[in-house]
Amino acid sequence: MENKTLWKSKLLWSAIIIGVGIAVGSSIVIMNSTDNLVWCENSACFSSFLELFDFPLKALSATLFVAGFIAVIHRSEQTYHQIEIAREQNTFANYYEHKKKFIEMLSQFAEEHDVEIKGKSKLYKELFPFNNHKELELVSKGEQGGSSSLYYFIDRYNVYLSDLKLLFKKKPAGGEMKLNSTFCNLLDSFLILASQIGVVPKSTFQIDDTYKTQVKNNRELPKDFNNFIFVVGEMLEELAFFSFTNENAKNIKPVSISEYSRELNLLVENLKENPYEGFIG
Repeated sequence: MENKTLWKSKLLWSAIIIGVGIAVGSSIVIMNSTDNLVWCENSACFSSFLELFDFPLKALSATLFVAGFIAVIHRSEQTYHQIEIAREQNTFANYYEHKKKFIEMLSQFAEEHDVEIKGKSKLYKELFPFNNHKELELVSKGEQGGSSSLYYFIDRYNVYLSDLKLLFKKKPAGGEMKLNSTFCNLLDSFLILASQIGVVPKSTFQIDDTYKTQVKNNRELPKDFNNFIFVVGEMLEELAFFSFTNENAKNIKPVSISEYSRELNLLVENLKENPYEGFIG
C-alpha cells in the first residue's frame, strides 16, 4: 500500500509539473511571437486574451482535471484500505470471541458432567477449519467445503450404540448376555470416538490382561459406562447447537440404550477380572 501511495503521489506531482510547464511554456512562446501586446481592462481585451491564450488555459485546465482525478482515486483507495483494515479487525475480534465461547462452553460442560475435555482448540479447528483472524464461518463445514466432521462423529456414535442395542436384543430369552469380542470391540471403538472429540472419563478402572486383545486401544474404562455414553451423546448435541443452525441441530437425535444400562454396566464390570467361566470369542 505504501508503494502504491508513493507512486500515486509521484504521478500527481508529475502531472501538475508537466501541465503547468506546458501552459507556461506555450504562454511564453505566444507572448514572444505576438507584437503590440498592451494591458487593457475592457471586455474586448479580455476576449482577445482568452482567444490568444486558449491553448495554455486549456492545458492548465486539463492539468487541474487530471490532478483532481488522481487525487479522487487516491482518496478512494485510501478509504477502501481503511474499510478493509476495519473489516479485518472486526473479523479477528469476532473469531477470537467465537473460539473463546466455544472453549468456555466445553469447560462448563466438563464441569457439569464431571469429565475432562482435552484438545479444545484442536476440536475447534476440526469443526471450523476455515476460521482464522481473516475469515469467520459460524456454521461448521468440512475442510474441502463438504460436510462437517461433526456429522461423522454423530453418525459413528449412533452406529456403535445401535450395534450395542442389537447385541442385547439378540441375547437368549430370559438369559444374560456374556462378554464377547464384538461387545468389547464396540466398547473400544466408542472410546476412540469419545477421545476424538476430547471427552475423557475421570472415574475409571484398569481392565484385566485377559481382555487386552479385545479392547485393543484402551486400558482403562469408565466405571459407569452407561453414564459415559450419555455424556458423550449430550456433548455431541451441545456441539451441534453451537456448530449448526438451530433447525439442523434440532434434527440431531443420538441413539439411546438407557433400557440396557444395568446390563451394560454389569458386563463392563466383568472386564475388571477374568471370570474363569471363559471368554466367548
